[in-house]
Amino acid sequence: MTITEEFYRELSDKVYWLDPKHSKYEPDLKINSEWDFAGVEFKILQIKDSLDGMQAMAAAPIVHSKLEKNFKNKKILANFRVLK
Repeated sequence: MTITEEFYRELSDKVYWLDPKHSKYEPDLKINSEWDFAGVEFKILQIKDSLDGMQAMAAAPIVHSKLEKNFKNKKILANFRVLK
């Protein structure tokens, strides 16, 4: 799975949807829920919403109905983590 700049940008934007003050706030973004991010199904593994305003999300793509944990192209995202 290759992460392009456009894909990265869309993933990073979605993390802010955890904030109730955000215009696109999504209260259904919860641990163990599955979401389509940039055309790829992901399962949310962990969510961190700090008191200092930082939102973070750990997720893994779903490939062939299983969580994908073997990435050839590993790119660490600033505020969106794809776990190995």
